[in-house]
Amino acid sequence: MDAIKNNEIKQFAKHLYEKSSYIFKKVDIVPKENKDFLFPWLKEFPSKDNLKKYLKILKENSTLEINSSIGTVQLQISSYLSEDENKDIFKLLDFVIIKSDLTNQENEKIKVGDYIGSSWGYDQKCHSKKIQTNSSLCKTISSSFKLDVSKEDKIAGELIVKARFISGYAYKEVTMNDINKPIVLNDSEFKIINIINNTVVISQENSRSELLDGIGYFNINKNGYRVESIGSSTICTYNYNIFKENPNLSLQDYSKKIHHKLLKIENSDIPDDTYKKEFGENYTILISTDRIEKFIFYVPNYEEMEFVVQLE
Repeated sequence: MDAIKNNEIKQFAKHLYEKSSYIFKKVDIVPKENKDFLFPWLKEFPSKDNLKKYLKILKENSTLEINSSIGTVQLQISSYLSEDENKDIFKLLDFVIIKSDLTNQENEKIKVGDYIGSSWGYDQKCHSKKIQTNSSLCKTISSSFKLDVSKEDKIAGELIVKARFISGYAYKEVTMNDINKPIVLNDSEFKIINIINNTVVISQENSRSELLDGIGYFNINKNGYRVESIGSSTICTYNYNIFKENPNLSLQDYSKKIHHKLLKIENSDIPDDTYKKEFGENYTILISTDRIEKFIFYVPNYEEMEFVVQLE
């Protein structure tokens, strides 16, 4: 093996070591507990009947337009509700694009990009389209999405949109008794591989980002308070087994153990597949600043409605 390839293998071994070796090492950190934190599932939410009423009004008053006034071209979904006692109702709302039937002047399909953000307005004059509001003042919402077109393009068509309000939360308390059992929360499913000191090891079919984006989690200490700060990482199955058994394994010894594996990857025509075969699937690791006493996963429940909105 030439010197360049040998150095590449050494550097890759170092990268794998630095990414995983710290996870199970004991670190003396003084955990911070938040005694004033209100868990999401204990919060009060508007009734489902009220949320259904809001959704109906949002549907009838929704508009769709192109905004190119700020340099980039954006697609904006806007609507409004009457001002009432639920002043912050839009904090519970988001719009999800189910299907786009937008085309340009060449009749080419236009793909709607990522969600950018939402802006809210309060005590605005109402301009009701179909459903009359109960007040002369309204609160407005406008949600923007990326649109990969030029300002000169002529866009037409419609979207199928889902408007959804958070109506509460489902949650699951996880303990040592849940190891190797599937955890199901609404549409999310994963398995607890292990709970070791201050870490929770998770196996899932989806990517790490999809899990962390879709599910919230807390470590609850023995006093019943939320422990501040939880980090996350990934670890392959091979490294998990190695460092779980020997958290203080040196870089030199680790490199010797995996050298033959890295040679196989280096000489493979399908290195990604060979890596997975040699090192196994990735686990998600959640790392708390305190020992795991009670770990809770939670997801939002939604009241939702789909509707079509035409580009104006």
